[in-house]
Amino acid sequence: MASVGADGGSLSGSRRTDSTRCPSSASIFTERPSIATSSPATGKERNPRPGGIIRVMEPMWNIISTTDQQGRLLTRRIHQMVGTRFQNGTYLNFFLNNWYERLDEPFKIQPTVTIPVGSYNFNEFVASFSSNPARRFYYRLSHSPQTFYEGRRDNTDASFGLRAGNRFSTELSYSRNNVRLPWGNFVVDLNILRVDFSFSPRQTLRTLSQYNSYTNQLSTSFRYNYIYKPGSDIFITYDELQLNTLGTTPVRNRQFAIKTTYLLSR
Repeated sequence: MASVGADGGSLSGSRRTDSTRCPSSASIFTERPSIATSSPATGKERNPRPGGIIRVMEPMWNIISTTDQQGRLLTRRIHQMVGTRFQNGTYLNFFLNNWYERLDEPFKIQPTVTIPVGSYNFNEFVASFSSNPARRFYYRLSHSPQTFYEGRRDNTDASFGLRAGNRFSTELSYSRNNVRLPWGNFVVDLNILRVDFSFSPRQTLRTLSQYNSYTNQLSTSFRYNYIYKPGSDIFITYDELQLNTLGTTPVRNRQFAIKTTYLLSR
């Protein structure tokens, strides 16, 4: 990726790494034989004239490609983005990804949907807007209509957050993925609720609840953190997972753990 220097200029370059797997466009890792990944990139911040409503514009372009040991192209993403940060702290972002994906074996994207072997080209467009995250009430919205393998995929995301003083904050997020393919259709709704409470600068409590409509899975997590001295903590966590998939026996897993750290020297 491109890095932007402190003076607003850009640092362009490329990166090549060896790996044993690469991520698919569905955010699911597919196993690959020995591969190599390269990612040339460029980008430059643009500072409009002072006094305008725009604080900074952030155009960026990069390309990430993955090949196997024989030099065959396995996957490629061409990323083009223009982000705009306004003087009031809001942020507007548009980007377009052009994907190429080669599947040498069937890709089981869902238990009932399998994408066959072949080479695929598809495009992903994303438009997102974020309010000022420093405000008491903030939100983030995004929508992504896209082609996906030989079908279509529409992603919609929304997050709403509230800060009530310096002790309490909460955020509710909703994500909907509507995928329509020649080999099957599916919809996934993901709901996440996060709550943070600070008893004092040394004691905090975080809860996280998540529900997945496709798997009918509900997970809940509680984490208490106590800093009894600088660099030394006590963590108490409780996790619960409830899985009620149609046609199977309901499953409930619970986990309770206590972890402590101690700083031996400063």
